[in-house]
Amino acid sequence: MQAGHGTHVAGMIYARELRQAPGQTMGRQDMFRQVSQDWHRFLQFASTIQGFGIKAGMKRPRSEWEHIGREVQLRRFKQMCYVNMHRKLKELIGEKAEFRGLQEKTIHAIITGQSPIVSIIATGQGKSLLFMLPAYCVSGGTIVVIVPLCLLQEDLERRCKEARIECVQ
Repeated sequence: MQAGHGTHVAGMIYARELRQAPGQTMGRQDMFRQVSQDWHRFLQFASTIQGFGIKAGMKRPRSEWEHIGREVQLRRFKQMCYVNMHRKLKELIGEKAEFRGLQEKTIHAIITGQSPIVSIIATGQGKSLLFMLPAYCVSGGTIVVIVPLCLLQEDLERRCKEARIECVQ
């Protein structure tokens, strides 16, 4: 809308999901899902009958890996709670380092596990710090960063390696 596009054009060009088919938008996907669910109910497929499979009110059984992943996540969260972010920032960047703009507020949201987090920060204003500082503070876990520019990918990889943060491009 800000660029003068309607939501349909914006959905066709920007913020596309990896699983979306070409020409597909979120609005069309939602309409398809609704029609599909209506047909399933009309045809009385078992998947649309209340209580089918797992009894009503019961949760699906979790896999062993989900349990392990949750334990790692909780361990990292507990460790992160005891980290002095200001001191770690100075270790990572230098003694004169200070949080800028929304960085401190966003880092706090990240380490307290809030989700989703949307932080709009201008070019060159320290977005990389938002994933590098938590990774620097507590080892383990995986952070996926999508970087569309090759030169920026190489720069981030170099910076992570200099900070002794394990990374793969």
